[in-house]
Amino acid sequence: HFDVPLAKRVAGASPFRFASTTRDGQSQVQIESSLQGVALDLPPPFSKAAGEAWPLRIERTVAAAGGAAQRFDITLAKVLGARVQVRSEGGRLVVDRAGIGVGDVGVALPDRPGVFVSASVAALDLDRFLALQGESTASAPTFQIAALSLRTAELTVGGKVFHDVQARATHAPPARWQVAVNAREVSGDVSYSSDGKGAVVAKLKHLVHPESSAAAADSTGRQTLDSLPAIELSADSYVFNGRSLGRLEVRAVNERRDWRVEKLALVSADCTFGAKGLWQPPAGATAARTSFAFDIEAADVGKCLTRLGYPETVSGGTARLDGEAEWSGPVYALHFPTLAGKLTLDAQKGTPV
Repeated sequence: HFDVPLAKRVAGASPFRFASTTRDGQSQVQIESSLQGVALDLPPPFSKAAGEAWPLRIERTVAAAGGAAQRFDITLAKVLGARVQVRSEGGRLVVDRAGIGVGDVGVALPDRPGVFVSASVAALDLDRFLALQGESTASAPTFQIAALSLRTAELTVGGKVFHDVQARATHAPPARWQVAVNAREVSGDVSYSSDGKGAVVAKLKHLVHPESSAAAADSTGRQTLDSLPAIELSADSYVFNGRSLGRLEVRAVNERRDWRVEKLALVSADCTFGAKGLWQPPAGATAARTSFAFDIEAADVGKCLTRLGYPETVSGGTARLDGEAEWSGPVYALHFPTLAGKLTLDAQKGTPV
């Protein structure tokens, strides 16, 4: 469930027209305004300067018999359309069902409970919207999103940027989301459960390591997570820094306060990489600690080095590299000043180029 923060981010005043009618057992209230003079301090596409005119129309309909259910029809310029049915529960308003359209999409009141959102926008920074949850108020209506359909040229989520995104997400109560996504960087199915510390299961056709958002890059080294969700991920094709590294598999679990990587594997025709590790998050005065054991086996050293971005260094040859590494800090941020470990290399036959 989400509360709806708004009042803190609205400033200014604008003339409006108010009309109220009662007919055939229904009362109806209409409010219209250009919103010129009102500024909205919200992430795009809802950011608005005071001088802009965004025609707003709100129509509220209440049945005379009991009046418990209310319907709202809302349009805001070409930015938002909504059909919402609410009810009073425990002294506050609860959204029973709603259809919400953001951008150039149609909207209708759904025939079953829940909030159904469809968005088609140029860009969407989901991280900024999620940050607004901390600004919610106790009197705001609550709602449960049942499904979300998204089309956008640029999506920012989890500090990463994805392009040409088409996604469909559905909520399976009480705590699971199912997502089908097709984007330049990722294609496949993802599920997320918020039980405990969370769990992510992803079966992907391709995964191109996404670039970090500007906000995430600026905060590097200043934010430390104290937990990560369990992960079970497979990608038929994984690309990092423009290099195709083969098939990727990751399996990690939470063990009490630790996060254990049971399997990290990259497999290609030329070489394979395997690793297991443990991340111990910070606890009190004890700093975070990460340790890994890994091995790299090259069936053709020259081709393996070319795949990794070092072409024309060695021709042919076989090799195996075993190693251990540990550092102070989180698993997702290698800390070179405290990095320690050992390496064992066995190479045969290859010819330097």
